[in-house]
Amino acid sequence: MPKLPSMGQILNLLMKSSVAVEHVSQEPALPEQEQKQEVSTSNTSNTQTETPTAKDRIRSIDDSLFVELIMSIWDPEKCNGLVCKVIDHNEGTYNYCVTVDLNDNQEQMVVRVPFKGTRETWTDDHAFEFRTEVMNQQYLKNKIRLRVPFVYEWDAGFDNILGAPFTIMPRIDGVSAYENLWFDHDMWQKLDDGTWTIQGAGSPSPELEGKRLRFLKDLANIMAKLQDHEFDKIGALHIEDRWNAPPPTVGHYFKHARDGVMIKTGPFSSTAEYLQAKKDEKYESDFDDVEDEEQMCQARAFARMHAIICDTLPRSVDKPVTDEAYESTPETFVLAHPDLDLQNIFVDEDGKITGIIDWSGLRTVPRWAGYSSLPLFLRKDFDEAYNCRLEDSPKYSLMPWQLESYRKAYHSYLAEALDPEETGNYNDAKWTLKSGATCAAVEALEFDYYRDATIQRLLKELPQLKGVFPRDFRVRLGMLQGWPEAENMLKDAFKSLFTHS
Repeated sequence: MPKLPSMGQILNLLMKSSVAVEHVSQEPALPEQEQKQEVSTSNTSNTQTETPTAKDRIRSIDDSLFVELIMSIWDPEKCNGLVCKVIDHNEGTYNYCVTVDLNDNQEQMVVRVPFKGTRETWTDDHAFEFRTEVMNQQYLKNKIRLRVPFVYEWDAGFDNILGAPFTIMPRIDGVSAYENLWFDHDMWQKLDDGTWTIQGAGSPSPELEGKRLRFLKDLANIMAKLQDHEFDKIGALHIEDRWNAPPPTVGHYFKHARDGVMIKTGPFSSTAEYLQAKKDEKYESDFDDVEDEEQMCQARAFARMHAIICDTLPRSVDKPVTDEAYESTPETFVLAHPDLDLQNIFVDEDGKITGIIDWSGLRTVPRWAGYSSLPLFLRKDFDEAYNCRLEDSPKYSLMPWQLESYRKAYHSYLAEALDPEETGNYNDAKWTLKSGATCAAVEALEFDYYRDATIQRLLKELPQLKGVFPRDFRVRLGMLQGWPEAENMLKDAFKSLFTHS
């Protein structure tokens, strides 16, 4: 058996994937992802001579304070003989995580501290977002009964033992599905240049194939639990209290710009209002660095296609566009995991899901981008950076024709879980096989730095452009006088791509 890559090597491969790691919400990841997917670090003080950064200050919190924090909650009178010790340090892009062992491996707790959690960098908006994340996770745990970690304790301020915001959650059982389920050990191959690749992922053994399908069915059954939770707006859940709170309301959320600025966004009362806001946004990058007329034409073309996508995405109703009541039916919105990928789904040795993590950035969304969407690992071919290069195989290990059979299986399991006897003849599984395109459209609208590449990826789905050279098409589409025939074609083509019958 070949020696497998370290988790650090796997992380470096994953970090290349903007969808899986970096861009979905631009918000903190939960600690279990960081336990398994982030590079382990030591808890030593900064030895550089430069002024300590916010990250340095968080890393420098002494281990004894993490132990004291746990003791203050589990054994405040120190009469139960509790023995605690720090056993691990991990960090991701946004958080520092310390694992504390209780009574010699009887239980393990993960204390997560955001790197922004210093007095110099923490703002009221950060605290609000932090609190929203905690409340949302408890809503998922207590009200919807999803398999998510329980938040034992949290503080969004500085008046605590650590002197920093924190959450405490149990270390989740099992390992990520990326590690222990989707690929078996023999699929990892080391190349001559020392890099690792995955080979044979599309030809699994009968045992692994059965394990994958059972995993997909389990995942579909979990996601189906979200079907009964509908909301009247697009935005973030605002919850007053995690124990005896009234039903959540939908309020604003924060969009994180590339410069770190938090932009208050929403809520939106309709899909049309949300899409109009996306049309009205002016992206600084649209016409930056334009050096000649061809580049100006391409910039105009992307702006026009952006607007067309906004005009062709459907309403969020439980009826097909061909139904007579489609336009008059009131819209409702649903929840969706913001990063449902293999590294965020934990499984036991048999492949049964033990927990789903990283719900940061949870929002209510149109039904066509909601809980019935394909998980990210089944729509990797809609990634704006998708290609078939060998060195990218750990990120894109299955080809589109191989993904298709798993997409159909997941759709079948979800349709079964959303029993028509309970939901009627129509349910949100109708959107599942369309969600590769619809979710890519959302990413194009939400993340300006991936917009152009994602739109280019969507154009590959249009049969009307078969044989058309993409660059020449964009240049002509972006000419000052416009190209009405092409724009009308794109409206019809995108509408067909995004809607079901």
